[in-house]
This record gives sequence, structure tokens and C-alpha cells, in this order.
Amino acid sequence: MNYYAISHLTKYTYSDTVFASMMEVRMRPREDGFQRVIEFDLTLSPKAKVSAYKDYLKNDIHIFDIPAKHQKLAIKSDSVVEIRPMPSIPDTVPASNWDILESNRFDRDCFDMLKPSPFTRITPVSEQFFAALNIQKLADPLTTLRDINQKIYDALDYDPTATEVD
Repeated sequence: MNYYAISHLTKYTYSDTVFASMMEVRMRPREDGFQRVIEFDLTLSPKAKVSAYKDYLKNDIHIFDIPAKHQKLAIKSDSVVEIRPMPSIPDTVPASNWDILESNRFDRDCFDMLKPSPFTRITPVSEQFFAALNIQKLADPLTTLRDINQKIYDALDYDPTATEVD
């Protein structure tokens, strides 16, 4: 097993005094069969009472408000996570998995993330890109997925200077 200590700090500095802040943050790592959160701490400055709940995708959401004047806000999370080894991915899966994918017999929790929105929509440029990939349904879903991933990887150039982070 591997253990990771994760520290994340977000700082807001306002150009003028703000009279209140209301926040919803997702800073606690997810847990699943291969990842377990051993410790989690959320620290705020200025201090505030924090409430928590899980959303429908089982993400931990922390909410708080600061009903007082302030010019800065710091949100710090510290976590210790245990990672268990994952089973190796097979080279292929049974071709019958296509039947499962083409039916309604599987969990569709993440389908909301695939729908177009004002921020993610199909554009003429994306349609051109996907048409150029010439995606074909291969022997099984995993082989097809690997083929798509390779085609996308080959089609894109990574430019480390395209963005910057403070």
C-alpha cells in the first residue's frame, strides 16, 4: 500500500473589503475500493463554521459562510490517503460487453457530465476533430477505447507554455 499526504491551499485577495463570503468546496479526496482517506482537515482563515454533505455523485461538499468584512480568504485542506494496488487492466474484454453498453443495464451516474452545456458543447471544430479521428467500433469496447485514446494522443500537441499557474 502507498500513502500520500496531500496539502492544498487556495487564497483569495480582494481588491476591496468584501462584506461576506459564501463558499462550497470539494477538497476532500474521494474514497473507493482502491483509495481510502485516513485523515482530512479543512482550515479556514478567517475562521468559519463548516457543514458537510455528499452530492449525488458521492463527492464530499463542505459549505461555509463568513458574514463579516474581510479582504483575504484562505482555504487549506490536508489529507492523508491510502492507495491500494489496482488490478491490472486486461488486454481485451469480451465482445459481449458491447451489448451491455448498448443497453440500459449499467450505471449512468456520470452521464450528466457528457451532456452539452453552455460551457461544453459540440462545435464545428470539435465535429471536424472527431471526424478526422475516424473512430471505428472494434472487436470489444476496451480495444476501441484504447484506439480512441491513442488517436487523440497522436492528434494533439502538448505545449507546456500555453498556460501558467501562480
